[in-house]
Amino acid sequence: MLPSLFFQDTKGFVEAGPSLPLNAATWLWKQRGESCPYKAEDFEVKLFKAKPDDWVLSFTWPQGLSPLSRWSFFFFTKDYQPLGCYTMEYDDDPGSSSIWCCGWNAEGRHLNYGMIKKTTEGDALSHCLFLLRKSQKG
Repeated sequence: MLPSLFFQDTKGFVEAGPSLPLNAATWLWKQRGESCPYKAEDFEVKLFKAKPDDWVLSFTWPQGLSPLSRWSFFFFTKDYQPLGCYTMEYDDDPGSSSIWCCGWNAEGRHLNYGMIKKTTEGDALSHCLFLLRKSQKG
């Protein structure tokens, strides 16, 4: 849901940023026939520069909110051209010390970059920046 919105209308996506995580969680719970137990303040939304001309919109999801991600990173240029969408997703095993590094492309395909040890948001962001730069080199 969020990746397709990001690639279709990056500027609108970024401008709507603060409301997006709760809207996505509410939609997911509705699909399961349940009401969403979260409030807007349960999600952290940040916008910052990744390099001089590139930006990242970051969402931190409440811990334990499976099947959602722990973090989502949406990279775009200063002109709102989408560069990439990456997520750090929970493992199915709640006792696992790993998290899946995944991405989405503009065609809506879910990409799996493998498991990494549970990490900090900064380390996750650095890993996603590495993957983004690698993909831009061809």
